[in-house]
Amino acid sequence: MAETVIDTEAQLREGQRAPSHRAANKEIDHIDPLAERFIAATPFITIASQREDGGLDVSPRGDPAGFMKVLDPKTLAIPDRPGNRRMDTHVNLLSNPEVAIMCMIPGNNDVLRIGGRARMVSDPDLAASMVVNGHTPSLILLVTVDRLMCHCPKAMMRSGIWEPEKWPDTADVPTLGEMVKAHGALADSIEQIDRDLAKDYSTNFY
Repeated sequence: MAETVIDTEAQLREGQRAPSHRAANKEIDHIDPLAERFIAATPFITIASQREDGGLDVSPRGDPAGFMKVLDPKTLAIPDRPGNRRMDTHVNLLSNPEVAIMCMIPGNNDVLRIGGRARMVSDPDLAASMVVNGHTPSLILLVTVDRLMCHCPKAMMRSGIWEPEKWPDTADVPTLGEMVKAHGALADSIEQIDRDLAKDYSTNFY
């Protein structure tokens, strides 16, 4: 295989068309009223953060639409909900506050990207405004927004992510239990792991 490593921006852009003036100028440094409307309708996001060793993590977050609160044009609040308790994102923020967030709305091919600096806080008053099913978040992620832009929908359109007729057959996709057992070299059976996971979903959802 004849591999050419691209290691400069000049090489990267060689033969590529320049971004249109619309794409080149769409980034802003705050949450404007249009972005606030998008955020209000968003039920699912991913958050990227950097580990202390320089590696990267990305984590999903989901709740009913409107779960994120715009506190002011520079500040976004995201409630923390029960997960696997690894707290990867939380730990990462202790050494590097930079985060990148991708906001997605089911059925909408547009995506909103947010970048900035985040910190985990405990704020009883703010947490009280983020109660779901009677459960109050103990921690809240506060993001100071430095970069925000809407994203071209081509990736979503190509994937057919919101078009059921284009969804792949998942019959051969491993369950979480299968992967946890294999990757952790566990003695537990797949069936037991899947039962434990199902119980956790029912008792520790919020």
